Amino acid sequence: MDKLQTRILFTLLAIIIFLLGFLTFTYASEYFQYDVTKVDKYCEKNISHCDSIAIAYQLGRLDLVSVCLALVGVAIAMGAVFGFLSIREKSEYIAKSIAEKYIKEHLVEFEKKLPKLLEPKISMLFDEYKAIKENENGSSSDEDEWANNVE
Repeated sequence: MDKLQTRILFTLLAIIIFLLGFLTFTYASEYFQYDVTKVDKYCEKNISHCDSIAIAYQLGRLDLVSVCLALVGVAIAMGAVFGFLSIREKSEYIAKSIAEKYIKEHLVEFEKKLPKLLEPKISMLFDEYKAIKENENGSSSDEDEWANNVE
């Protein structure tokens, strides 16, 4: 993905998250109207349990806070996933470009060194192969006569 597509994607995600938050706030405020008389009755009966969390729960605002926190968590998770994908894409591009540059710079050097490294190895392998072929044609080894030793 190029930069323009990534920016468009992040913008659309931000708009969707904002609209979800706005719709949640609007619908939650309609369903959970402030009912101060309910809170007064609760606090008169349970003075020791009347704290800010209990009041928020009685007013219905605790659900709205939970939904908003969930939306923030989803937004952070989506940002982390897309951030990871962006970092991975950039690191792959950088690794590829550096590898191509390194290979182009050192290709001539490799072409010069490679024959010098391979010539002794090839001649050694050829000599070993020649010795094996002479051994097969000239004399029989103990391995060829193994069946004679079996009782």
